[in-house]
Amino acid sequence: MGNLMSYWNPAGRLACAATLLFPSAAVFSLYYVSRNSLDTMVQVTKAQRIALIVHALYFVYCVFVFEVLIDQGPMTDTGTVPEKPDNLFWQMTCLSGEVFFVAATALGLMATQSAVPRWSLLVPMAQVAYNLKNSLIWCLFYKTFSPVGKPIELMKTDAVTILGLTAVYLHHFFTAPGVKSQ
Repeated sequence: MGNLMSYWNPAGRLACAATLLFPSAAVFSLYYVSRNSLDTMVQVTKAQRIALIVHALYFVYCVFVFEVLIDQGPMTDTGTVPEKPDNLFWQMTCLSGEVFFVAATALGLMATQSAVPRWSLLVPMAQVAYNLKNSLIWCLFYKTFSPVGKPIELMKTDAVTILGLTAVYLHHFFTAPGVKSQ
């Protein structure tokens, strides 16, 4: 097993905590600039609907990868399952599946609607902001955070996908047409 520097010393813990500022600041900024219109109903545009469906399907796939296929490709490209997994490994696998399931459900349900309250757009934005934080530490700052000192190559493709979704979500967040209440 490698060295989990970011967890085993105070400087590493501080560096890890600092990365949490990125998604937190992103979501807070979006909240702040739209705080007076968060309850406004906005149309779910075709581009937003497609992005939500792609995102939801990607996460449905991830549920099965983490819960059922963790010891199979493509996950084995990122590392190995411990020879003797313990309850922490098992718990993290189950929690990963749970988070992907909940996100896929929310994204999928949003995609079925013709309009949603603007505040609900913060849900996919929060996910992509956190995902991009992870992409940064997995692909760029891996020398600081990776226990084996290598990037997670598979996550470069994930980063490109998430960047595309982020662009659609940001555009929609700021330009979605309002819907009059009936």
